[in-house]
Amino acid sequence: MNGGIKFIINSVLSMVVIILSYIIPKKERLLVFSTADGINFKDNPKYLYLYILNNVPEYKVYWATASKHLYNELKEKRLPVTYIYTFKHLIKLLRAEIIVNDDTENPALYNSLFSFLGRFNLLLTWHGTGFKNIGLMDDKYNRENYRFKKILFYMRKKLYQKYFFIIATSDKDKERKEVCFQNNNVYVTGAPRNDIFFNVKRTKDYKKKFNIDKYNTIIVYAPTFRETNKFIPFSEEFYLKLQQYLQQTNSIFVVKKHKYDRALNVPCIYDNIIDLTPKVGDVQELLTVADILISDYSGIVSDFVLTERPILFYVYDYDDYVKNCRTFTYDLKKLLPGPFIYNEDVLLQYICDIKWFDDKLYKNRYLKFKELFQKYDDDKSSFRVIALLENMQKR
Repeated sequence: MNGGIKFIINSVLSMVVIILSYIIPKKERLLVFSTADGINFKDNPKYLYLYILNNVPEYKVYWATASKHLYNELKEKRLPVTYIYTFKHLIKLLRAEIIVNDDTENPALYNSLFSFLGRFNLLLTWHGTGFKNIGLMDDKYNRENYRFKKILFYMRKKLYQKYFFIIATSDKDKERKEVCFQNNNVYVTGAPRNDIFFNVKRTKDYKKKFNIDKYNTIIVYAPTFRETNKFIPFSEEFYLKLQQYLQQTNSIFVVKKHKYDRALNVPCIYDNIIDLTPKVGDVQELLTVADILISDYSGIVSDFVLTERPILFYVYDYDDYVKNCRTFTYDLKKLLPGPFIYNEDVLLQYICDIKWFDDKLYKNRYLKFKELFQKYDDDKSSFRVIALLENMQKR
């Protein structure tokens, strides 16, 4: 669908939905789920949706997607799903007691900037427990070249204040989200997507799914997005040395790019270095099989810390990132456990010899960081969300 035509259709549908939301009665315990991109089955909404399907039969749930491919895929698996450009979706959306999403953009509501005007009960799972300034604290609202920033800020503020339930993973995360969304309806339940880390039986399945089950060690590189679109973390010499080490140890180096990244190029000439981005619709599945995670400023590390496996912070462009991309809510060098690595040679040393991970002082920092951002160390996050919803309904 042409971008301009899609925008017009979404605008018209969103206005229709907003008006009808005051007329059509809600159906108790009917929930509609979606994610911001509208095309992938992933993130916190996915795991909460599946939990309800498998454990809470009194609820009715539907996954809303803008992708016909995903619609057909879920349909084949006999999972309740709606394609957003159908009458069926309009009815489910208008009847839904709660609409669940993971970001500001909500394809189920046609990405409307005016959805705060409708009679909707919105639940925000967000898409991670990170460190960057998000929501109303996002740096874009301070940029001189950000068009209509005052109007957009006002509309985003009204939308964020519309959420009756925002998920957090710890008191620290709750405090940050209350400020960033200017909303006090933040509840520490844990992130539903992190329940996956405690399902050990599925690990083999995911290794087979990504065709990496023959390797002794799986190293995942999952960096965040650079707004500058300048991203050259490694030289050809590094890739060559890394490939030699990987071959010797029967290991694999897996790259998972950020969904907005268009700058990182991964060479395809090495057998043990692969870019799995096109095959990974849900990064959480990949994290379950990672023996070592390499990242930078991404909140993905605060999920992975639940595995208590090694994390390397490759921050070779730290100063440039802070100056030209995003600022942080915290001082990362004081907050994160490290090790902080600023060049590829040192990174290779840490990959080849992980004795550093057994250092007692380091382990204390690591576990302190885990406790700061993950209050719960179990697979009950989805359960807590539903239990809290039930308590709210009884009031």
